[in-house]
Parts: sequence; structure tokens; C-alpha cells
Amino acid sequence: MGVVPSQDAQKDQRRACAFPRPHGGDHPGCYGGHGYRALKLNPVGAHGRRQGMPLCLWSPGPQHFRHTWKCWGEEERRHSECFQGCNRHFRHTGACRWKIAGKHLEHIQVIIKGAASLHSVLESGEEKDRAWWRRQVGIVKMPGLWGLVGPSKTISKEELTELLEGHSKSVITRGYHTIYINRSDVWTTAFQQFHKVRCKRNKSTLMVTYVRSSDLTTHRIQFDDTHFGANEEFFCRLVKAIFEDSGAFEESPNGFILKLNDKMLKNGVYRTIGRMMSTLIIQGLKALALLSPCVVDYILTGDVLQVNATPDDVSASELRGMLKKVEKSSTERELEDAVKRCDSWRFEVEGLPNPVNMNTKDTFVKKAAVFHVILKSQACLDQLINGLSHYEVLPLFRGIPGMRIFLDFPNVKKEITADDVAGILIPRYSPLGCPRRQSQEMMVIKFQEFLHSVQDMELEEKFSSRTLTEAEKAFLETLRPVHILEFATGRSTFPVLRFNPRPQMIFLYDESTGHPKANTSKNELQIWVNCRTLADSDEFDYFFVEALMNSPVCR
Repeated sequence: MGVVPSQDAQKDQRRACAFPRPHGGDHPGCYGGHGYRALKLNPVGAHGRRQGMPLCLWSPGPQHFRHTWKCWGEEERRHSECFQGCNRHFRHTGACRWKIAGKHLEHIQVIIKGAASLHSVLESGEEKDRAWWRRQVGIVKMPGLWGLVGPSKTISKEELTELLEGHSKSVITRGYHTIYINRSDVWTTAFQQFHKVRCKRNKSTLMVTYVRSSDLTTHRIQFDDTHFGANEEFFCRLVKAIFEDSGAFEESPNGFILKLNDKMLKNGVYRTIGRMMSTLIIQGLKALALLSPCVVDYILTGDVLQVNATPDDVSASELRGMLKKVEKSSTERELEDAVKRCDSWRFEVEGLPNPVNMNTKDTFVKKAAVFHVILKSQACLDQLINGLSHYEVLPLFRGIPGMRIFLDFPNVKKEITADDVAGILIPRYSPLGCPRRQSQEMMVIKFQEFLHSVQDMELEEKFSSRTLTEAEKAFLETLRPVHILEFATGRSTFPVLRFNPRPQMIFLYDESTGHPKANTSKNELQIWVNCRTLADSDEFDYFFVEALMNSPVCR
């Protein structure tokens, strides 16, 4: 009469009848109640034996099931791996739909057979949990993903996106809940909404209502407009609010790291930010590829020993420079001088090698970077991780390591070009019709030509009428557009989101000088407009080269 139940299944059946559970308790070969994860197959018996077919599929009686409204119709026809994709839609009834059950019988047998073949490696509870994840996301044939036996397979970004979309559909509940956002103060209003107890527990779809006031405590809220569901505008504004306006993050060359703030930690701000990030990932399906990889290492492992931090993960430029000097020291004398610069803080860091020599300098740099990036703000990170458990994002990302692409800042080293530098420096022109406007436009053209001469390494040829020193010739050989960017802004890379404040080109008027200046705190490049700089000669270019040679960025 079909498949005979195994010993474990028979014991489960007798145990189910003995306990006052609904409809006779848990069904053989399954676990859980009639709600979440009902009828999930357990491939390995309690005593390590192979299980037979779930009794409810071949034995008549009250242990019958049918599809709910979610699974009838189109979904019933198009899901081939029924018990991987649709088993959450089954519930027990008193009348069995034998026709539908027969359609799914073959798929159940295939999964049980495949699960039994993994019995030799599923010896611990953790490995069983991993097996459940494989069944849940539909990648039973990819055991190598978690280090199990068999060949591993790299999951493409498209496949990961599909897995994320599937997870999103499974965790977002029915209905909508409204949040009120002020466009001019997204961080304050979003934090007020996500910090509420109601929002902490609600997993239904967001409905964003834009209001004119940041004070949401008043009963007289003036509305701008309402969006049925959160739209792309809101998610983009929320990303900016989290990483720029919240004050919880600092930017490093490798991405954002957390900034320790005792008051924010005490008020649970980092936990709320974690819920915001979970909402962006699940409801907005938006990649937050802005975090430094070492921060993502800690989020996914929770283990400081598995964090790989470098000086470029440090946000403070002075401290980053100290560590890089230690890292690049080639002689004992250079190393000694570099380590002395770290004396103001290195004795306070536990575990750093002392004394530091050529054999231990790499350990010194790595441990110092981990301390300043992770350990100093570890409590903040733990609170953020707690918030990322919202919508079950954390177990999803820890179960599928490839998901880190949605958090990691991409390690793409792009050479900065002349057009890049010219594009970010916005000229602050005089109004149209002003007598100075034409000369300002001419200076912008001369500056762009200078940038391209630097990029094409043509400056030495342009200075052919001058007698250059050996130092000037050597400097021209190494000069690149990135040095001009660093001269104007103090940064050698573009920020993750944007420059703040926005870089500008300022025009100054004085006949006595022509050397450009910069105010890096305001991201301003200041250019002199006079007869010498406007002249049809190499005067402007030479003034700029002299200014760069004398600046700290090029020394």
C-alpha cells in the first residue's frame, strides 16, 4: 500500500495520538504546528534512521491537508518544487484533496531521497539548520556553499537577488502600516517612526505619508502627499539619512564604519538603525553596499578574530597615515620613527606587540586597525546586529555568505581622471551680464586644459621655453589629476555618497599673485583672476604647478 513507515515514523504517530495537540499532534516526518513551517520535512529521524513517507499523504483519516488560497490556481500549476516553495501554504483539513496531493507526492519523495543521502554529514544541530536553509531557499543541490561534502558553486548576483526576493515575500505580512516623513528632516522623522514599539513588531508593507512638520507629536499634521507603499524616493532619502545625517557612521576609504556615541548607544539608536537597514533590504530590495568589509566581517561572524581590518578601514586621516607609515617602513630606522608617532595611543591598546620590529609590524598594524575600527565601537555594532534580526535578515545573510554583496562597499579602484575633477568643482560664477562673468568662464577653460595636460603628461612640453630644475622635472613625471583633487578637497578618493560640502571653484581678484589656494574644510579651490593668469601663455599652468609642489599633499 505504498511506502511503509519507518520505526521513527511509527513512534511519532503513536506519540502524536497520546498528546492533546490539534488534529492529533505533529504528523510523522514533520514538525511544527499548523502555522509557520507546518509540514516541514525532517530528513533524518530522531535516532538517525531514514524516514518513510509522511503518513498524512497515504493514510486516510483526519491528518489531511489542502492548499490555502495562496497556493491554489496559478501557483499550484507553476511550482515544480512544491515542498520547497509552497509548503508554507498547506494546512490540515477534514477533507483531503487527493487529486492535489497526488501531484506533489513525487516531489516529496525526491526531496526525502536527497536529504537521506546527506545523512552522513548532518550530525549536529547546526548542520541540520543549514540543511533547512538549503531547502528553504531552494538550493538543495549546492551543499558546498556551507562547506559540506561535494563541489561548491558560486551563486550569481541574479540568483542571490531572487533568493532575497523570495525571503522578502515570506516575511512581509499582510496589510499596511503608515509612517510619517518630513522631506526636509528625514532622519528625525524616520527615527521617531522606526523607534516606536508598534513599528518594531510590525512587518507589514510600509505606506509613506509626507508631512510638512518634523514634530509628529502634534495632532494637527499637515500632509504633503501619500504613497501607497514606500517608493524609491523614500528609500534613497533613508539611505542618506542613515549614513550622513544620523551621526552614527564615519567614512573611511573602504566604506562606512560605526562611530561610538554613548548617548546614542544608551537610547538604542544603533538598534533602530539596524531595523531601518533591514527594512531597506527587505521592503526596498536595496543593496546597502556602503559598509567597510571589515564591519561586514563582524556582522556576519560576530567574531573579532575573523575580522580583517587594514589602515584604509580607519576613518581618522591622521591615524590612518600613522599606520600606513608603519606598514610601509623598509628599514629599522624608518620603523622606529613611525612607531614613535603612535606613542600617544599604542600603549592603551591591549595585545599590541612591544617592541615593534620588522617581523611584528604587520601584526601591530592589523591589531591596531581592528581596535580602532571594531573594538572601540563593538557595543554599537552588537546593537546594530540586533536590529538586523528584523525580518530575519541576519540569519539569512549568515546562512548564505554570498549575501554580503548587499552590504560590502565595492572594492573597485578607479583612476581619477581630469573630467572627474573638473566635474565635481562647480564654478561660483557672477550673475549673467556681470563684467566679470566672461573672465571667470575663461579661467574655467584654462583650468580644464591644465587638468588634461596633467593627465596626458604634456606639461613638460608646454614649459619648453622655461629652464626647469631637476626637482620640477621629477615632480611633473608623477603629477596626476588625483593630486589636484587632494589639493582642493583634502581627499584622494571620491566619497561613498557625496562630498559635503559640495566642492566649488572660487574666483579671487588681485594683480599681485597668481598661485591658486584651497580651503579643504569647505572643499574650495580658489583661483586668481588677473592679467597674468588670463594671458595666453603658460603662466597660469606654472603658477598651479608651483602651488602643488609647495602643498603638503604632494610632498
